Amino acid sequence: MKNFKAMTRRLVTATGGFWTNRRGASMALVGVMLVPLVGVVGLATDAARGYMIKARLGDALDAAGLAAG
Repeated sequence: MKNFKAMTRRLVTATGGFWTNRRGASMALVGVMLVPLVGVVGLATDAARGYMIKARLGDALDAAGLAAG
């Protein structure tokens, strides 16, 4: 029983610094925020390509209307 108490005391003191250490917090935040950032960049790229296709379609319709007239 005495050995068990000593082992648990050593375990608590060894992991005590883990809960108070903040050195890796910024890396965890970067990892978490990377997922929405990639999603937003993908959405912006799709929106830009959609706008470009719409503009080209409008130009083609204008040219077809002028050619028919």
